[in-house]
Amino acid sequence: MNWAMYVATRDIDELWTLFDTVAGKADSPHAIGGDDHDASTLAELNAKVSDATLASESVVATGVETHRTGEVHNEAQPPQTHGNAKHAETFAVDGDAQPPEAHDHTEADETTVPVGGIDMVSVVVDDPDRLPAAELQDGESIEMPIPVDDGETLEVYRWGAYDASDHTAPTGLDVELVDGGDVVQVASNTTNSQDTANPVASYQNSSGAVQVFKLRAKNDSGSPIGDGTGEPGVGSHFGFRVV
Repeated sequence: MNWAMYVATRDIDELWTLFDTVAGKADSPHAIGGDDHDASTLAELNAKVSDATLASESVVATGVETHRTGEVHNEAQPPQTHGNAKHAETFAVDGDAQPPEAHDHTEADETTVPVGGIDMVSVVVDDPDRLPAAELQDGESIEMPIPVDDGETLEVYRWGAYDASDHTAPTGLDVELVDGGDVVQVASNTTNSQDTANPVASYQNSSGAVQVFKLRAKNDSGSPIGDGTGEPGVGSHFGFRVV
């Protein structure tokens, strides 16, 4: 036997010896960390190692997905579980004030819906212009001039004229709406007439130019009202607007 064959043969024999030694330690108690495993521990370890199998990647992925989407968790779930579909814009009827989108913006008549928060008709009815008491001879008047543009209308929602001494309106003491040509368009014998829904008197300027209308109290009773000896004369008031 030459030297090369001797070395090769020796190496093979040593490998077999080493293999037998390792195989024997797998089935026999052996020192690990300075101690020997007893037979029961060794049997349990061998059973776990030799019989262990791993599920395929697809099976594991399926299990994880089922757990994520189907099982109930005690903790809040991440945003991924929330749908990103657009929410329908609805408003619950709960008695609370609704946002501007829910407000009806339908145009309404100015006489029933306040403009800018102020109902001008109610204002002029509640607080009419009051002319100072005036001594009026028969045929005399006290008046209020009101410029009215072409196409505009003078609307009166409250007016009245009366003897200030007893608050009566003798026949012939009238309130009048007079146009720019001094023509009486509306007249009434009343101590007070008012309406917030419709004007008690109105007239439109259709002359093509600005005109000065008048609201006035005129004494055509045939006698003077007020004599300067304690009788104040004629009182009058006008609640109006130009539109």
